[in-house]
This record gives sequence, C-alpha cells and structure tokens, in this order.
Amino acid sequence: YWLGGPFDTELCELFEIALARSDDSLYAWLLERAYARRGAARDVWTAACCAERELGNTARPPQASTCLESIGVAVLRSESQSEPLAVVLPFGPYGGSHTHMDRLALNIWPWSPDAGTPPYGAELRGAWYAQTAAHNTVLVDGQSQQPGAGQLLAWQPGPSGGSVKLAAPAAFPGVSFTRAVALDGDTLHDTVELAASESHTFDWLLHCDGEFTLDGPALAAADGPFDSGNASSWLRLKGKRNLADQTLSERVCYGGRSYRFQLTASAPCDIYLADGPGTASTPTARRQVLIARTHGKRASFTFTVTTER
Repeated sequence: YWLGGPFDTELCELFEIALARSDDSLYAWLLERAYARRGAARDVWTAACCAERELGNTARPPQASTCLESIGVAVLRSESQSEPLAVVLPFGPYGGSHTHMDRLALNIWPWSPDAGTPPYGAELRGAWYAQTAAHNTVLVDGQSQQPGAGQLLAWQPGPSGGSVKLAAPAAFPGVSFTRAVALDGDTLHDTVELAASESHTFDWLLHCDGEFTLDGPALAAADGPFDSGNASSWLRLKGKRNLADQTLSERVCYGGRSYRFQLTASAPCDIYLADGPGTASTPTARRQVLIARTHGKRASFTFTVTTER
C-alpha cells in the first residue's frame, strides 16, 4: 500500500531502525530504493539518530516467493533478477476499518499494483480506495466484498515463482470465489472461478498504470459512470465491446516493456474500458481499467500474461 500512498516516509523511519539494529543489507537496499523513488534525501529522524552505515549501491538481496499465512499475504516472484513480473495477493482476516475490501486481488508488479491509501481525511479513501472496485478482483452484482478472511488452499513456491490457490468464502454470501495463480519466470497464469445457486452479475477487473492496446474490433464509444450508487460510479466509461468468442487478446506497455496478455471467459461477456482515480500519491492521474462482465450462476475467467522480449 505504501508505494501508492503517502506513507513511504513512515516506513523509511522503521527501516532505518531495523538497519541499525540488524545491519541486514535487505533494509539498506529497500531504503535506497525508497529514497530514490521519492527523490528524497536521507532525512528521516531515525536516520539522524540511529544510522551507523552509509547507503549506496547495495546489491539486490536474493528474493524468493513467500506466503505469510498468519497475516494473509502471498508473494510470487522469480529468484532471477532479470524477470520483470511479481505478484502479491492479499487473503488475510478483516482488520477493522483500515482493511480494504480486496481479498484475492491480483496485484501485478510493476504495471498493476495496489492503488494505495490516501490520507484518512480524503473522501476517496473510503468511497474508492478501500472498495473492491479499486482492486484487481471481482464484483458480484456491483457490490463490494463483505468483511471476512480468505483461505489458503494450496501453496507451492519455486525458483521461477511458484503457485498459490486461495478462496474467499465470506466475500460474497452465497457465492463460491476461488483464485489460482502461477508464476513461471516471465509468464503469469491466473484463474478465477465463481459459483452460486442463483444468477448474478460478475465483473472481473484489471487496473493498469500503462496503456492498454486491445486486439480485434474497435470498442464502441461509451461515456458516463460504469455503475451508479456504489464505488463503481467513480469509474468513467471510455468504450464497450461484446466478447462473443469469449477470448480477448491485448497488450500493455509500461516502463519501456511490453506485456502481452489474454483473457478468456467461460461464457460470452461484455468488455468495458474505463478510467478511474489514480494511485493514492497521484489521484488525478487517472488509471485505465479493463472490466469483463458476465451473467449467470457460474463464471470463470482465465488470464495469462507474458513479458515480450
């Protein structure tokens, strides 16, 4: 959350204490990246009080996939420094008003991370950033998730990333919601499955800091809010297309790289392109949002991303 919010400084204060106490190069590397990202000097008060070593050109420490089951965060990443994809999925317990309604959200580094958290006095903090529509997960009947913990069903780390399967039984009453994600170096595979005894409207969402380029027929022009009376009203429509063949191919460009991805739905669906508030640090720089909507008692969405060399 801190990458898209105003809380970077607070974490630097904590990491400065951790570095001074442990002399662990991981904290030095994190601090160097945090200060560089913000274009800031090493000026937090804990550095002035505690720092015992200089920062500069610390090699990236080895990083592997990890699952923190007690707090509910799974991270998939390749141990190779050359692979540009990493994935973070929250599935932990509800922690009160600080918690976002984002169980099983697929946060993709570097071009589709969580939008972050703005200062708590901002209207959009509760109205948008904490709501399900602001995250790469699903909506059922246009509504945000209910508070509740997810479940870890399977976990298999590996040197190229690994795999995880999660469930969110309390997110939408009466709806089974699972997500299975696998990372293999520069390729990501994601499958969302939803099932209920009654018919519902299911929306699959993907937020993007880059630019989407969709293959196939052009989108028909659309405007106005994506929905009304809920958080989706903050999404402004740009275009719409029916996906009768159930498969959409597209590309996103970000940071000088191109990522090719394909989305396949279990039934014909409507594809919407919209934009919404930007990350918490730059809320007026609007983000593109891709939405796939289908109706029925069951739905599945299979999503594959490959980094183009």
